[in-house]
Amino acid sequence: MKNFNPDTNFSNEHGSKRTYLPAPNDLELPFYPSTFGRTCREGKVSWPENDKCFIVYSEKGMGRAFVGGRWQTVPEGSVIYFPPRTEVKYMPQNGKDWTTVFVTYAGKAAESMLGVNECIIKGAELSFIPEAVDEMTSAFDRGDLEGLNLLLYSLLLKFRAATGKTSKKESRLPIAEQIKISIKYISEYYCDDLSLSSLSSLCGISEEYYCRIFKEITGTTPTAYINALRITRACDMLQKNPDQKVEEIAAACGFRRHSYFNKVFKEAVGATPTEYRAKK
Repeated sequence: MKNFNPDTNFSNEHGSKRTYLPAPNDLELPFYPSTFGRTCREGKVSWPENDKCFIVYSEKGMGRAFVGGRWQTVPEGSVIYFPPRTEVKYMPQNGKDWTTVFVTYAGKAAESMLGVNECIIKGAELSFIPEAVDEMTSAFDRGDLEGLNLLLYSLLLKFRAATGKTSKKESRLPIAEQIKISIKYISEYYCDDLSLSSLSSLCGISEEYYCRIFKEITGTTPTAYINALRITRACDMLQKNPDQKVEEIAAACGFRRHSYFNKVFKEAVGATPTEYRAKK
């Protein structure tokens, strides 16, 4: 069953908002979402007491926020970040239309994940935030709460990598824990285009280091792990969809090249996809 508050969930021409109410066991998670969505016509926001981490992305138009003891401009493509115990104040610039995308989150490691004070971040490549929040909304609406938490974690890691705001102190999650959460992410999205570069970036470490720790934990490489999940899915599809083209099954399982799919499949199963299907 979904954890949500029906009184604070809406979607109309002015925007959308989802509110997640954590279950008791969620409170032990490193992070869990609180609210997220989009406001197409942002108004004046003023919270004297903020108990969550708060990210506001300026998607279209311009606003201003009270940060660092003064009002500052928030141009399009920039982000306002408010940590807990910070007064939250922002509004449109000169009363003009301003579209924002927002996410608030909490958890045991929420504040230490970014390790920075309130700030306005400009000039970084943060355009992934709207799409990430849209994906979180879709996961919430279909009741996929585990996927929702993984998407939040992915967003925060990308945000940290893009802004270079990683804390140098021992405040972030241990590397092994980050790798384990990335493994859960792979298990959920193995059919997508997962590159080694993107996975290592999610954890904020180099590809070489990511591969080494990954193998220590799983006993295999990230590529082999992903391919094993994809081949398992392909075998299932070959059995259940006898009329579907092998090329289509390969693409649906995350293989972009048919020849590579055939090679990996035969190495894993001992037969080509066509031969495997014929035997079943």
